[in-house]
Amino acid sequence: SFLRVKSISDHWSLGQRIIASSNTYTNSKLRTRLSPAIEYNLFPYSESNRKQFRIMYEIAYQNMQYYEPTIYNKLKESVFKEELTFNLNFVQKWGNMNFNVNASNYMHDFSLNNISFYSRFNINITKGLSVSLSGSVGLPRDQIYLPKRDLSEQDLLLRRHEVATQYTYWTNFGLTYRFGAKANNVVNTRFD
Repeated sequence: SFLRVKSISDHWSLGQRIIASSNTYTNSKLRTRLSPAIEYNLFPYSESNRKQFRIMYEIAYQNMQYYEPTIYNKLKESVFKEELTFNLNFVQKWGNMNFNVNASNYMHDFSLNNISFYSRFNINITKGLSVSLSGSVGLPRDQIYLPKRDLSEQDLLLRRHEVATQYTYWTNFGLTYRFGAKANNVVNTRFD
């Protein structure tokens, strides 16, 4: 993947992503994606180490080649997709909170859409040590890459391929210890 971002003001950024990937789980032999995007941060980027409310709009051109014919009888296809992302992040002395909403759809068929909600909470225990809790809920209606054939019991049990679903969810609990110089936490959060 490649990401290039140009800051055009203390609130606005323009960017471009280029991605190439392959994944047997999602039946993707080769997926390439070119996507220009624009982002607005309600707060100035100079305050991004404490608070952010970023809104990003992205239009993507995707070219996909599949390992197996899809449920739409395709071995390859090119599509346009649009995405809108809202990200709210607060960093405090006690820890940080992050909330994210992402909505996308294929432009040739708006019924092929996806919306997901993600949140993460980090609570500092001592210097460098924190505990985190995160989770996500999604409504995927854009699984155009699913293989057409019926999956075997082994494929399902071993999770070799993604299957059609009405919703997704997951939770995660973690313990993190960070060490190093104070400056190693400085990150450009544009298009993050």
